[in-house]
Amino acid sequence: MDSSYDNSDDDKNETLARKKGDTMDHSKLDKHMSRVAKDRAGKAEDDKDKALGKLRSINFRLRKKLKYLNEKVEKAIDRTETKRILAARKKAPKNTAHMIRVKDKEIENAQKQTEAYQIEIQKLQHKIDETSQVGKMIEMEQEVRDHKAAINELKKEIKDKELLLENLAKSDDPSYKIKNMINEIRMWKEKIQSRAELYEKNENNVNGQSERLPEIEKENDELMSQIQHLDAKIDLEASKGKDKKVKKDLEDIGESVKTSKEQYEMCKKNNEKEIRAQQKKTDEVFKERDDLYRKFKELEQEKRISSLKLREVARMLKHNQLNPIMPIKTKNGLTARRGEPGKKKTLNQRGSTSNLHSGINSKGKSVLSGEKKLNRGKNNQSTQLLHKQKQYSKPNDDSDEDLEKNQVIDYSKIKRKA
Repeated sequence: MDSSYDNSDDDKNETLARKKGDTMDHSKLDKHMSRVAKDRAGKAEDDKDKALGKLRSINFRLRKKLKYLNEKVEKAIDRTETKRILAARKKAPKNTAHMIRVKDKEIENAQKQTEAYQIEIQKLQHKIDETSQVGKMIEMEQEVRDHKAAINELKKEIKDKELLLENLAKSDDPSYKIKNMINEIRMWKEKIQSRAELYEKNENNVNGQSERLPEIEKENDELMSQIQHLDAKIDLEASKGKDKKVKKDLEDIGESVKTSKEQYEMCKKNNEKEIRAQQKKTDEVFKERDDLYRKFKELEQEKRISSLKLREVARMLKHNQLNPIMPIKTKNGLTARRGEPGKKKTLNQRGSTSNLHSGINSKGKSVLSGEKKLNRGKNNQSTQLLHKQKQYSKPNDDSDEDLEKNQVIDYSKIKRKA
């Protein structure tokens, strides 16, 4: 039993060893076969590459040969064509008359073209001559435009002045002018007050500086006396020839004296400069104050004249004796004055007087009430107003009605003031 069991084990081992050897042989065989296949494939690819290279070289040579043959064929065709044309020309009869006509036609066309070119050259030359004066033309056009603009502005200004004169001539409410003048007088009073305050401020500054100036001069005199005293000491000590410490102290004192002198000169220059500037400002304020006061007096005078005219208008409205204001031409331009006797009224003037009389019932009370308000508290000034009124009347003319008729109202001055 034991021997049989051992034999069976040996058989199994042999079979296993045989199987292992077979598997090893198969793997080696596979590797060898794969290597052989790769070698064959590489040789096949090399053969293919060599064949492709040969085919490419053959194709290139064939293309080159084909191109050469094509050129040969084209040259042969050209030669045959030229030969055919020359043979046809030799066979055809020569028509010299037709050729002469063709040449004449070509010459005529060439002459026409040259004439056209000459005309074009002349046009271009003319354009060049014109363009050479473009600068002058532009300047003249600009001058013309400027003159037209100036003329238009003058026309507009004349129209505005005519409208203003018409409105002033047709206005039947002089209290409106008085109100405007009062407002303007109030404005000028405020300006005068502000300028007076500025003047007082500058004057106070100048007075303060002028009061301070003696003190500064006194201090400067004291400093100068100290400087002279120190200079004398310096000279005295230097002459004595003391030790180094004293010399150093003297040098320090000399430096301080020098700086004090420089500060004194600088302060003096600054004070003089500031005084000159303040004096200049004060002079300007004085001048402006005088101008404002003069304008204020002119407006006061115009106000008095207008109040007198308002009273006269109210009196004429009360007695139905108001004449219309008519614009007339004088040497200086358009002005307006009362209706002159001896002239006939036109339809427009009659219409204006009728409109004026029709407005008496509605506005007469307001004008009269305005007159009472203006006259209230001004009885003491009536004599002064009459004296002022005589300045605007003709000589040897004492009556109030003649004064109003002969007086010329300068509306351009009223416009400038307004």
